[in-house]
Amino acid sequence: MANSVVYKSPQGVHLVGGLDWALQPFTGSVDGHLREGASSRSSVSHAVVATAATAEEVKVKGKARQARRTSAGFYSTVSATKPPKDAHSLAAAFAAWTREHGRALLNVQVPDGTFAVVVVDNGLPVLDKVVKTSEDARELSLPWIKEHSDISVFSDDIETYPRSLAWENLLPQIAGATRPNTALKKIPVDTAKVMLIAILALGALGGYWYYKKAEAEKARQLALAAQRAADPIPKYLNALAVAQQNAGVDRLALRDSLVAAMRIPLTPEGWVVKRISCMVNAGCDVILSRTTGTYAGLKAAIPFLELVPSPGINLNEARMTWTQELKPAPLINAAQLPSVGAFVQGGEASKLQTWLVAGVTLQLAPPQLWPQVPGVPATFKHPKAVAAGKFEANAIALPQLAEALAGAPENVSWTGWIAEIGDLRQEPLSRAKARLIGTYYVKNN
Repeated sequence: MANSVVYKSPQGVHLVGGLDWALQPFTGSVDGHLREGASSRSSVSHAVVATAATAEEVKVKGKARQARRTSAGFYSTVSATKPPKDAHSLAAAFAAWTREHGRALLNVQVPDGTFAVVVVDNGLPVLDKVVKTSEDARELSLPWIKEHSDISVFSDDIETYPRSLAWENLLPQIAGATRPNTALKKIPVDTAKVMLIAILALGALGGYWYYKKAEAEKARQLALAAQRAADPIPKYLNALAVAQQNAGVDRLALRDSLVAAMRIPLTPEGWVVKRISCMVNAGCDVILSRTTGTYAGLKAAIPFLELVPSPGINLNEARMTWTQELKPAPLINAAQLPSVGAFVQGGEASKLQTWLVAGVTLQLAPPQLWPQVPGVPATFKHPKAVAAGKFEANAIALPQLAEALAGAPENVSWTGWIAEIGDLRQEPLSRAKARLIGTYYVKNN
């Protein structure tokens, strides 16, 4: 199917699916690549550019450097109509929403009954389709799930996609992740070409004075543009001031969520708890598997949890939630952050090595400039600049979870935790293994 609006939020945000995505060259002008891509496609008026979450080494003119790939999504319609006001790419917004996931897949039914399927790899959309039936969506999704065991799945069809990390209010949550860089924007005009045409027109009228005036205005505009482009500092510092207000979840709030989770019986009569989690974007919930119990008995056994409907029909599974305030945690002052070298080799690194001895596995992604701001290069350096990388601790025994949560390095901000419950034949505490998900922040100067 062609590009279409798949969702409109109460705030007027339109999510558009089915864009035509293409990787962009590392070198050259971004605007120039967009114009070239639009000229090779029919009826293209708008586009959006997504940037990879991590950098890779490339050779430019024989020299190796770190650069992040970009991909452009082109919007086109048969009638060449413009997108609606405040239109954003569903795929770009989903990439922003799942920035901490290496690969992510979205399979969701949209209000008009069709299905949107998006796949993001390292922050770049590689699949963006709107199809008519759930079977069509399944044919697009399953090859990715089978070939990539680490892909994070988000689907409102929990029966078909039991690995889904979230399944309720997916489109409203993605609409809430839209940013200026996810918006569909007009293909940029070739300013130099337009100015040349204007100059020739003035020359044809024989007005030398007008020609000189246009030349002066052109020079002034180019000088102003060059001055703005050469000074990314205000852009970055303004974006940092906003982003650092919400760099994760307050540790005391997450500790309270653990205390609340400890009240939940792992084997209420006729049921077995399979997973407990609290995530900043999904809230706190419990997934239970039925042995001989009923929903009525489950509600009576755990009255402080709310039984909520599942997207699919599965009488052998239950999902229960509780309301937990996950207060955002601001980022500590950038001047107090360690350098990446001090973080991975200093005293905090020794603490993390102690975690490894205790059986905890750690995953740390290379840090990148944070936040990502249009017009600010990935190589940007400044005394106040911050870099961030994914930080994940796995295989944590439940008794160690609160200690790991509170004892993590100060420059680590958590975004949530997930506890998977193992074999019933094991002791309840030893069979529960937890995962802490977050981000570490270091200086980028």
